[in-house]
Amino acid sequence: MDTLLVEQGRFVSCPTRGAAMKDNEQRDLFRKELERQARHLAACLQAKQQPLTIYRHMVVIGNLIDFLCFDCGITRFEDIQQEMLCNRFCSEYGSNVQGQTESEVKASVKKFFHFLVNKQGVSVGKDVLVGLNLTSR
Repeated sequence: MDTLLVEQGRFVSCPTRGAAMKDNEQRDLFRKELERQARHLAACLQAKQQPLTIYRHMVVIGNLIDFLCFDCGITRFEDIQQEMLCNRFCSEYGSNVQGQTESEVKASVKKFFHFLVNKQGVSVGKDVLVGLNLTSR
């Protein structure tokens, strides 16, 4: 049985609660995987960078994980799109956080995805790789 949810002041049909709970479980599992990968990245960066630099990257990546899981509802790496990262997250987050420019935010996002793709073998969409300049067109 479908339920009704209020979305932006109007009622919309929502899939059954079972499907919604399954989506939440998938999102939680994906979030935990992203957090695990972020911890691995932080450990790898310790040999190369200062603690403050690592902290700044991890703050951005933590907010990126929140953005992907809660704002975008992503449950798989393959669902991540360039528009989400480059246009929405980097520009909005970069303009709303004191002390970090959009290019600094993009550098942290790029570092995370470079680590995921090249060190961990995670498969993401080609448009993400192109958007973050991790591969040639």
